Amino acid sequence: MKKNTSYFHLTFLVLICFFASFAQTRNRQSLRAQTDQEEIQSRELTPDVWLNKRKPSKVQVKHRRYKRVGVSNSSAMAQVRKSKPNTSGNGRLKVPKPTVTWQDVVLDKSEQVGVTIWRLRKCTAKSPQCFLRLHDKNGRIVNYEALRVNTDTDFQVGDGIQLGIESPVSGYIYIIHQEVYENGKIGEPKLLYPLREGVNAVTPGRPLLIPTQGNDGEVKVLKMRNDEGKDLKAERLKIIITPKPIEDIFVKENPRNIIDSDLDLWESKWSGRLELFDLDGGEKEAMSLNEWYAMQSDNNGSRDLTTEDLAPQRLYVVERKGISGVLVTIDLPYSEFK
Repeated sequence: MKKNTSYFHLTFLVLICFFASFAQTRNRQSLRAQTDQEEIQSRELTPDVWLNKRKPSKVQVKHRRYKRVGVSNSSAMAQVRKSKPNTSGNGRLKVPKPTVTWQDVVLDKSEQVGVTIWRLRKCTAKSPQCFLRLHDKNGRIVNYEALRVNTDTDFQVGDGIQLGIESPVSGYIYIIHQEVYENGKIGEPKLLYPLREGVNAVTPGRPLLIPTQGNDGEVKVLKMRNDEGKDLKAERLKIIITPKPIEDIFVKENPRNIIDSDLDLWESKWSGRLELFDLDGGEKEAMSLNEWYAMQSDNNGSRDLTTEDLAPQRLYVVERKGISGVLVTIDLPYSEFK
């Protein structure tokens, strides 16, 4: 009898210790997740590095700040913390496992890239923001407005997208495109921009619009297409900005094939640890006429952005390796498949 009682007491003590240890671990995880979230919110930037390079405006504007939303190595898709709570089926908060260390990149030892993505939406009423005109799927001319979205937005097949890429220093922009599949396979790299030599220069206050507009004035967009079937997960864009043109990327004025070894070399030279920042309250802001004209290649710089205009929506701050140039990766994910 005494043996059974002792055994029962021992088992009871073991269970108590187990559950106490489990509860303590959960508390530590929750505290760590809370600390991580507080650390993210505490890191903010002003848009001064962008606005100081633009033409001053007579209109006094209270500028919005950048809030940190993610960190990563710039050759890979950045780790972004979603604002929506991650809950299980029973409503309990799931504590994310820490995957990256949230450390500040030293600003004077970094390069910056500004990216604004606009998603086009048909206008249902007359508005000064509805100045974009393009053909719909039935061939009719329809007015559209372009609204800012964050790069971690889930896009639907058929979405029309335009990208504005801005640099606080002069340089040359290259964009490499790859397809990302559900099984983890990455498609072959292809040069998306530029498709001819000598058109990819960027200067402060003069973002490049991707895709560029034709001489006929027709609005062109990047279409989210899923021609490969349901296994296509995202469109991956690698944006490279260098102070000098990349040599031998064109052969007889035509872009040559990009191979994996090319991309590996560029990533080793220009990628690095980075932080991501979103412009606070910038999402869903419509493209202004001043932004539109500043991104046209045929206006001879007469419509540069000013300090009155919004800074880029997403800011990539990349740790410099000592070699001038920067590379960042953007995934445009599909939210549904057709």
